[in-house]
Amino acid sequence: MNTEDKTNINSVENFQIIPIMPEAMAVFQIDKEKHQEFKSKIEHLMDTADDKYRRDVPDGDKREFLCNNRFQNVLLDFPELKELHSILKESALNFIKKCGFICDEVIITDAWVNKYRLGSTLPVHRHANSYISGNYFVNYDKSINSPLTLTNDRVVTSQAPTLKLQPDDEKTPYNRNTYEIICEESTVLLWKSHILHGYSKPEIGDNRLTLSFNIMPKVMGVGEQFSYAVDENSRV
Repeated sequence: MNTEDKTNINSVENFQIIPIMPEAMAVFQIDKEKHQEFKSKIEHLMDTADDKYRRDVPDGDKREFLCNNRFQNVLLDFPELKELHSILKESALNFIKKCGFICDEVIITDAWVNKYRLGSTLPVHRHANSYISGNYFVNYDKSINSPLTLTNDRVVTSQAPTLKLQPDDEKTPYNRNTYEIICEESTVLLWKSHILHGYSKPEIGDNRLTLSFNIMPKVMGVGEQFSYAVDENSRV
């Protein structure tokens, strides 16, 4: 036996690195004609909706919100968005099933519109009290609007669950702090709600308009023992 060949076979250069337990994100675009219809309706709502649907923000804040209140839901409170509501529900249900989980029906428990102006940012956060979260890019130009950025809580110092090393300058899927999602207007993103997201790169454009939403399975069950249900008509 050639010992040199044997050494090469067992050499560290020959091992494989495989991804285990990756996070899933769904990315799809709404039909262009339908998107223009939804965009027109959402922009009209931002201009005309009653003040009771608007969240107070500090003076000088570069953001505006519609139905960002737990007692409100822009997809339920405004019947003109009924079709969009159905599309997002169906898409989220398909996403859950394609990820390999059992689910018969989902409920969009929260939905609100965000308007971000020139110079605004979105602090990194995660959505509590939901299973799937999503973002619909209603008015968005990737050349001037900041991309949504996912933050790796397995690497970031303040969130790291265990011991850690200094990442190398060469980025890999395992050591990168963030991942920017570059997409087009009309895109919808779906992800597990525990994933940190936001963006620190200030907007160099104006009027970035997105619709955010949270989703729960109507019934969450595990085996024969544990489950609970969500009621779309109960907002507490």
